[in-house]
Amino acid sequence: MGEPGGGQFRNYEFLFSHFVPTLKKSGISEAQIRTLLISNPKRSLDPKIRKRAA
Repeated sequence: MGEPGGGQFRNYEFLFSHFVPTLKKSGISEAQIRTLLISNPKRSLDPKIRKRAA
């Protein structure tokens, strides 16, 4: 991202082998990491069922 041609490809393993440890070393809490990687994506991808107005 932000690099010509999209930059270097990284698979999902990168998240857990490099990204999360870097966040922890930077002082990001487990709760914040959980929000970033689980709660926010879940909320954005969950289908919303809306009731029709009467």
